[in-house]
Amino acid sequence: MREEHQASGISPEITELHQGLETLIEMTESAQIELSSDIQESKQKQSAKNKETAEEVRKRAMERLSQTKAREKEGQESATKKRRHSLTCESIYKIKKRERRAKTSLMLILGRENRHLRKRNTRICVT
Repeated sequence: MREEHQASGISPEITELHQGLETLIEMTESAQIELSSDIQESKQKQSAKNKETAEEVRKRAMERLSQTKAREKEGQESATKKRRHSLTCESIYKIKKRERRAKTSLMLILGRENRHLRKRNTRICVT
């Protein structure tokens, strides 16, 4: 032991300071290991949750319309349905007829205005 002390200039004895430092180092290492295991565990839980969500999205994308309606009906039994008004052939015919009438009346008005302007221009040129 004496040779070690003389050769290196360091005391080979373990003091309380050295023991305290070693204890502190062991505690930090164990805390780091525990923290890393907690992080891995939370990542695994998040990964499992993401996989479940992805599976549900895939399942919904692949289901048929009747299955979708049945699933929605189960989830929304008390929801009120909105009434949809559909256009029938007769309604479309009436709308087109109104458009033609409006176009015709507009053409008549434009024709009158055009004739009126021509007459006015000819009067100005003559005088």
